[in-house]
Amino acid sequence: MQEKFFSIIVVALNPGEKLLFTLESILMQSFQDYEIILKDGGSQDQSITALAEKGFFAAHPQIVLEQRRDQGIYEGMNQAIALAKGRFLLFLNCGDYFYDSSVLEKAARVIGAESQAEIYYGDQFNRQQNTLVRSAPKINDFTCYRNVPCHQVCFYSAKLFAERG
Repeated sequence: MQEKFFSIIVVALNPGEKLLFTLESILMQSFQDYEIILKDGGSQDQSITALAEKGFFAAHPQIVLEQRRDQGIYEGMNQAIALAKGRFLLFLNCGDYFYDSSVLEKAARVIGAESQAEIYYGDQFNRQQNTLVRSAPKINDFTCYRNVPCHQVCFYSAKLFAERG
């Protein structure tokens, strides 16, 4: 498989309707050079089965579905990382969504312009407070001490995981 710009990793276990909400948010992106790694840890709620029976996965070949038991969300993420073909990885939980359809396009533009950093992170929209939370201009020890960046707004170079596991 050809390398993609982004691998978007969604780890699920009995996600219910939140899974479709998240997948549709990804699929609406204007930037299309991505794959979705959907790692299901053994859902029993039929949410994955229902999507498969409706032909959802067949209609969206950019979704790689991996159904394998795991010992929790972090092992599930690691299993998904092993399948990822993207230069940069993004982790979304079921129920997370992109602020608008241009998030990946904007992120790719910034990454392409800089191309040196191993982690890029951006602003976060707080849906409960209906407000934008601006990211610090640089990640450093103080930034992480005061406000650890949410994984939903961090784009990680795949090289980090290849080198450090």
